[in-house]
Amino acid sequence: GTVTANGTEGKGGTIAVAAPQGVSVEATGRVSANGTEGGSISLSAAAGAVSVAGSVTANATTGRAGDVALNAASSANLLAGGLASASGGLGGGSVSIKGGNAVTLESGSTVDVTGASGGTVAVQSEFGTVFAQGVIDARASDGIGGSVQLAALSDITLDTGSQILVGGRRGGEAKIQSTEGTLLASGLIDGQGSGGPGGLVWMLAPRVGLTRESVLNVSGIAGGGTVSIEGEDITNAGLIQANAGDNAVAGNISMVARNLLILDSTSGV
Repeated sequence: GTVTANGTEGKGGTIAVAAPQGVSVEATGRVSANGTEGGSISLSAAAGAVSVAGSVTANATTGRAGDVALNAASSANLLAGGLASASGGLGGGSVSIKGGNAVTLESGSTVDVTGASGGTVAVQSEFGTVFAQGVIDARASDGIGGSVQLAALSDITLDTGSQILVGGRRGGEAKIQSTEGTLLASGLIDGQGSGGPGGLVWMLAPRVGLTRESVLNVSGIAGGGTVSIEGEDITNAGLIQANAGDNAVAGNISMVARNLLILDSTSGV
């Protein structure tokens, strides 16, 4: 089905959908609060799951995008083909995805907060895990890249094929933090600055692992950005870049392990 509160010549409206045991947007489902400025959409399940295989959008044509929030007591799932979008002309809006026990972003799913300046994305599992295979896009076409934060009590997995994009004329920021688990990265985190400095990437967990497929890039024309990796045990087999353009200063890469640090033979820094 389709639920819309679109504003053809004005701001999108407000849509709030709540059900105790669960909310599901099927592959053909559409929920939209688009307009010259984006509106607001909330899907929540006080005792169950929220799953999106269709599209949930609060986009803007000329102004700033709106807000999309998926809140679930158990699991919040952006399934293959699912779209959560708050993209806009002047700037991206915000997308928040929170699942008490788990958050899953399947392969083929997209979170989009792009715009002239990048928006904000918050993904959180207060008591469980985050598993990401899809794309989180907070790039800026003309300004500073957006902000992406992933947080979980337990494990965070950025699987092969996952992308976190916070580039712009100046790079944005990405912070991935597990309080008690393992942060395993096999995808791409890109915070490059196309006309200015690169962005900031933090990876924080008791155990941090970057596989051979992982790439962290905060290079910038006007200067490299900053990558900070902290944990008890850190293993890097991937590629980390904070390069700079001609006559600019390269960035900073920090890996601080309180117990064990392993640089695999395939790693590049």
